[in-house]
Amino acid sequence: MKAVLKQKADSLQEPKAKETGDKRLAYVDTAVKNEEFHRIKLRDTQKAQYPKEIKNMIESHNFYVKKINEKGDFPNDFVDNSDGTLTDRVTGLMWGKDGSSKLYQYYGAEKYIFGLNNEKFAGYNDWRIPTLEELCSLLERGKNENGLHMSPLFTHKSSFVLNLDLPVGIHYAESCDMHHAIDFETGVITEVATKHESWCHTRKFYVKAVRTIK
Repeated sequence: MKAVLKQKADSLQEPKAKETGDKRLAYVDTAVKNEEFHRIKLRDTQKAQYPKEIKNMIESHNFYVKKINEKGDFPNDFVDNSDGTLTDRVTGLMWGKDGSSKLYQYYGAEKYIFGLNNEKFAGYNDWRIPTLEELCSLLERGKNENGLHMSPLFTHKSSFVLNLDLPVGIHYAESCDMHHAIDFETGVITEVATKHESWCHTRKFYVKAVRTIK
């Protein structure tokens, strides 16, 4: 069971999502559902990181990542908003419950996010591709019914998900425009080339949308 932090928190400024008992994540014990949570701010802008920096980030937030921090247990508190989105009260992030239905290359991922904003998915037009920190916050030690290391409240069935951050210290990283990605089936962080060059081994990925509650 996930540990729930009970420290005093800044309340979210945006109107709270609908909080009904049957919509709460099972990890949150009934006795503490209405407690205030320690707000954890995750980086929301792109960054190039060396492997050691990534390891330090994972350990500092106690994220579960296979082969790096297998005892990780990040304390999410998800609320189902009944509109295809989930709000994590701990991070102040809103996520699409589902992800893209097909694989994309990077330019396609940006186009997918543009489409969500253009149609104002769930009433918002500030959806974006998550950073590595933000996407790591979704990793669970156990697997959901879709076989992914992710909360059972998410309906996404696809495992290989892109994030915004860039690897450093990897051969061809810059020339191949490599980005980090997370394989939610195995619980590991990997890298993907997004530029079409014969030596880049370009791979497609799924996209998961996030926005920051204001």
